[in-house]
Amino acid sequence: MKNSLVCFTLNNETFGINSQELVGVAAQCPFTSHPDLPKNVCGIIQWGGKIFPVIDVSAFLELQKSVPDFKNSNSHTFLFSSDKITENDKENYFIQFAIAVPGNIWMSTQQDSEAKPIRVIKITDIAKTLALASENRSVAA
Repeated sequence: MKNSLVCFTLNNETFGINSQELVGVAAQCPFTSHPDLPKNVCGIIQWGGKIFPVIDVSAFLELQKSVPDFKNSNSHTFLFSSDKITENDKENYFIQFAIAVPGNIWMSTQQDSEAKPIRVIKITDIAKTLALASENRSVAA
């Protein structure tokens, strides 16, 4: 059986994230921004009793140069990553984070994506970028 994708659209292109790499989805969550955060991290959000750094997927994909309007809580959906992701039969542990995606989301399967192109984003790629940004900030401090 093919994996399900949580899909969204940016700049007329469809993107998807493997639903097994996510632990939850929420809309209209209180969001706090801060000026001293690493690149691609636009703030923090509290969900399920935990605090998550928020990744702006538009900035991560380098699709949008302007800062999104996170003050409008209806404009984004937040996808919460798992802290354990299996890749190539190896378990990898990462800091959990939220991904801010503009607009609505929907479910699809990778099989469906063969008919309609979906660019799949790996949570591990975002997590590695986040870890590298944090390391670079630690070295610079």
